[in-house]
Amino acid sequence: MQTTKSNCAITELTDESLIFAYENARKKNLDLHFIQLLEEEISQRQIISLHHSEKIPN
Repeated sequence: MQTTKSNCAITELTDESLIFAYENARKKNLDLHFIQLLEEEISQRQIISLHHSEKIPN
């Protein structure tokens, strides 16, 4: 249940805040699980961004 709460808070971060949190977590060698959650969110946002940026054929 804690993972879900953490995950929800991560999903509410702006893109800039997410990158900032990730970079600082790595610099400070924070919990590996936390870093992985940040990485997963970054990856999901990149996939969504790529999906939305595809051109729609006319």
